Amino acid sequence: MATVDEAGIPRLKSWEVQESVAVLFEWIGFFWMQDEGLAETAETLALLEYSRTALSGLLELDLWETKAMPESLYVQYHSRLGVTPGDPELWCIDSFRSIDAVYVFYYTLGHIFSHEVQNRIARRERDMSVLGMWLKSLLQSGGRPRYSDMIDTLAGECDG
Repeated sequence: MATVDEAGIPRLKSWEVQESVAVLFEWIGFFWMQDEGLAETAETLALLEYSRTALSGLLELDLWETKAMPESLYVQYHSRLGVTPGDPELWCIDSFRSIDAVYVFYYTLGHIFSHEVQNRIARRERDMSVLGMWLKSLLQSGGRPRYSDMIDTLAGECDG
């Protein structure tokens, strides 16, 4: 009998793969099961959310290298959203930094990956069997697939 550690998505041992697949499943069904107008609104919200995630990830990378300037880095990155933070000392409670300083990168990769999946499946007239074949081959591969391998495997399923 398989344990939780040996079956299903937990078999995908690398965190970036697990989180990328999780983001994919969080979004793909929603976009395809809603009317076009609602899906467009959701896509805009997702773009804003993952832009914010990516900026928090960039802030985190720079903080590792430039520990002496957190306030100015916070203002620099968050100004890209079109707003200037009024209290730069609040950098320390940046939501992604304080909750998920490591996973913030995986969420961004997951969003990029989710778009790749949606685009490839859309070219196949939303043939969800492609997604099923890809997921099955990913789970059967075991081990620790790399992020780039996931996209290559998906490309093979879509083109095959």
